[in-house]
Amino acid sequence: MIQPRKSDGIVDLADLFPTALDLAGHPGAKVANLVPKTTFIDGVDQTSFFLGTNGQSNRKAEHYFLNGKLAAVRMDEFKYHVLIQQPYAYTQSGYQGGFTGTVMQTAGSSVFNLYTDPQESDSIGVRHIPMGVPLQTEMHAYMEILKKYPPRAQIKSD
Repeated sequence: MIQPRKSDGIVDLADLFPTALDLAGHPGAKVANLVPKTTFIDGVDQTSFFLGTNGQSNRKAEHYFLNGKLAAVRMDEFKYHVLIQQPYAYTQSGYQGGFTGTVMQTAGSSVFNLYTDPQESDSIGVRHIPMGVPLQTEMHAYMEILKKYPPRAQIKSD
C-alpha cells in the first residue's frame, strides 16, 4: 500500500509518459525506442517518487514557455525568468482575460523564491546571485536541446 504523504517535488505532465511505460514494463532507455528518433522525450520516470520508494522527485528542473519561447526555469524553490508577461500593460486592474498582457524580456536577474513568495511579486535575484548560476546553466542547456529538437508547432508572436 502506498502511504499518504505530501511533497513539493517538481512533476511535469510529460513525466506521465515514461512513468506509465515503466509501470507497464518498459523502463528507462526502452522509452526512446518506442518513439521516432526525432522526438525528444522531455518526461522523467517518476515511478519511485509516485510509489513512495524514493521521497524525492526525479525531475531537477521545470521549464516554462510564453508564445513558444523558453521564458523561465525552476529548480527547487527558485524560479528564474528571462521573459515575462506584463498584465498591467493594457489595463490598470491587470484583468484582461487570460494571457493577453505584453510579453517582454527581463532586465537580468529576475529570480523568485517560490516558498517565501509564491505570487512571484518581489525578485530576489540581487540577494541570491549565486543561485542564478545553476538556473542560467540549466536554461542554456535546455536551449541547446531545443536547437536539436526544435518545436514542431510554430507560434507567431510578431
